[in-house]
Formats: sequence, C-alpha cells, structure tokens
Amino acid sequence: GWVTLYAHNSANFVVAGQRVERGSVLAELGSTGISRGPHSHFEFIEGGQNCDPTALFRPGVKFRPGRVHAKITPTTWRAYGKRPAKIRCRKRIGHPRSHEVLDEDPEKDAEGAAADRPGR
Repeated sequence: GWVTLYAHNSANFVVAGQRVERGSVLAELGSTGISRGPHSHFEFIEGGQNCDPTALFRPGVKFRPGRVHAKITPTTWRAYGKRPAKIRCRKRIGHPRSHEVLDEDPEKDAEGAAADRPGR
C-alpha cells in the first residue's frame, strides 16, 4: 500500500497509521531536524519506492502564492488500484545531507513574535 511521510513539523496532530479525511490538518509547519527553514516536507511511497506525487495535486505545485511551478494534467490514484502511468516511482538513493540544523522551539518562537509586535 501507500505510505505518506511528513517531516520537519513543529507539531503533529495525527499518529502513524491513523486514517484521515480529505482536508484534515495533519501537522504544523516547521523546521526541525536537518532543515534550512520552515517548509512542508512530504514524501509519497508505494511498494518501497518514492513516487512523484505532482500529478495528484490540482492545479499544480506552487512555490509562491499565485505562481504555479508545474502545470500538470491531474490524475487520481484510487486505493488498491494500479498505479497510474503519470505517477513515476523509483527507489530512493539516499537522503540529503547537511550540516545546517535549525532546532526550533515553537513556544520561544511565539514569545519572540509577540515581542516583535508594534507597541511592545
């Protein structure tokens, strides 16, 4: 079956193996572990191979608000169905390595943001 992986989150709101409904909030964006800044790290794995999920997202993948990076023809992958030809999968060679580690502390970040507000 499929496995989805979400990394670098400040907080997780679901647990491994939990079924979720479309539109559910799964986590809070973060920059934990080996990361260069807050982002949504998502991996889609099927049969032990990493798959490019771009065709599953509509209308495309956005890097900045209003700017679509990849215009794609969307597809649907039904549970227990055969993998659509538009979804490319391959064995992951390895994870990126970096010496830049940002360990965040959401409580301190919130305190710092409050202190930066005008009038304080």
